[in-house]
Amino acid sequence: MLRPKLFAGLLLTCFLLCTSAVISQTPTWTLDPFGKEKKPEKYEEKVLPSEKTQDKKFGPIRKVLQNGTSHYNFYYNANQRLNTVVERARISNKDDYAKLLSFYPYSLDNTASQKTDLDSVIYKATAGILLHDLRTSWVDNFYLLIGKAYFFKKDFDSAALTFQFINYNLYPRKKNDDDYNRVVGSNDVPGNANAAGAVSIADKENRNFLQKAFTLAPSRNEALIWQIRTFTEQKEYGDAAGLISILENDRNLPKRLKNDLDEVTAYWYYAQNNYDSASAHLAKALTNAETKEDKSRWEYLLAQLYEITGKYDAASDYYVKAARHTADPVMDIYSRLNEAKMMRNAGNYKDLDNSIANLLRMAKRDKYEAFRDVIYYSAAQLTLQRPDTGVGIGYYNKSINYYTGKSTYRDRSFLQLANIAYSQHRYRDAQSYYDSLNLSSEIADSAMIAERKDILNRLVPLLLSVERADSLQRIADMLPADRDAFIRKLIRKYQKENGFKEDPDF
Repeated sequence: MLRPKLFAGLLLTCFLLCTSAVISQTPTWTLDPFGKEKKPEKYEEKVLPSEKTQDKKFGPIRKVLQNGTSHYNFYYNANQRLNTVVERARISNKDDYAKLLSFYPYSLDNTASQKTDLDSVIYKATAGILLHDLRTSWVDNFYLLIGKAYFFKKDFDSAALTFQFINYNLYPRKKNDDDYNRVVGSNDVPGNANAAGAVSIADKENRNFLQKAFTLAPSRNEALIWQIRTFTEQKEYGDAAGLISILENDRNLPKRLKNDLDEVTAYWYYAQNNYDSASAHLAKALTNAETKEDKSRWEYLLAQLYEITGKYDAASDYYVKAARHTADPVMDIYSRLNEAKMMRNAGNYKDLDNSIANLLRMAKRDKYEAFRDVIYYSAAQLTLQRPDTGVGIGYYNKSINYYTGKSTYRDRSFLQLANIAYSQHRYRDAQSYYDSLNLSSEIADSAMIAERKDILNRLVPLLLSVERADSLQRIADMLPADRDAFIRKLIRKYQKENGFKEDPDF
């Protein structure tokens, strides 16, 4: 067993080794935390720890203490708060699998609404910088947190400036390195691993085992990735393209960020509706998903992108993968539905019946009890591809019967029934179905529905008048005995349906 003093010595050695790669000399950039504002009068004479950077040696004990408090008292809490903001946005996000999914499983409008928490992140990270020596290994990580917080606040200008500051000022330097003012992205940097004439903006990350175990990677390379995403949100597609192009050919970009680059590149293409290229990069970035559910969601989105671009075989494969990996029953149902559609689009009809049978088996399982309206609607949609309108109408009616009040599938089923009846010239049924629709739900072109309802409201009364006249004419043309028998039959039917005692005289 190790003695306490020996164990403490080994622990101190580990900390010193794992922090040896940080900026160990005085930074060339200055930090004016108050800008044009003066310190409060009470603290006018007080010198912040960050302001002592140029005056104090950064010895082993100071290094350990400053790194420890920066990490556990400030960075950890700020990072946890930022993760909580994103997680809340994920939970509140509701996907409509009938439409093209958003690229990320949360909206920036939702994160921006959590302004108080994001301001807290910025405050905590700023305090972590000001209250500690600027030579700690956490300064760049604090700035990256600040940039992310501004990004999630949708304050993209401030986010871009923060990432730019990291890029220009927080590149790693060696002792006695006088080349502080080199141009970022220059091709004449000593030791540049790129070929002659190549431009490099990334930094090598030669970190040993202990550094990887006890510290975070330098944030400058990651800041470049976030800068691309920020430019994309600002619709500064040209600036984003420039960074993407350089980093794709930069040999210094660490392997750990290759998937991150593919992710933001896929998003850059997605934001410009270039779905073919977006799918190519998203396929490479799937391993970048944080959770299994995020991965299945990206697989579903990737299948949608392949479907849009006409690559039905690839789309079918990823719909199957999404169904296999997801824990969301609705995504499971839609994945099966869309996978069957890919068979139809590819000209393959033989498995269509199997897909419908699978959906019907799902409807019988307790696991999917709350989603039977979706299942029967999906089965009806597939049945119409046979085509088998009669069976499809039956499934639409079942979808309506299983309506739970928590989805729009009742309205979607009514709309399909209305359209079928309208096309079959069953105008009375069509009017009834259209009248059952809730036009506030986003299910179709409300202008088209309103136009048809107006036509039917004028047409159906005329049809009823014609039918009534025809019925009366047929009765009038009957023989007296046949007419009396027909009328008695109608009366008995009416009495039975309304619970009246039958009159023996009839």
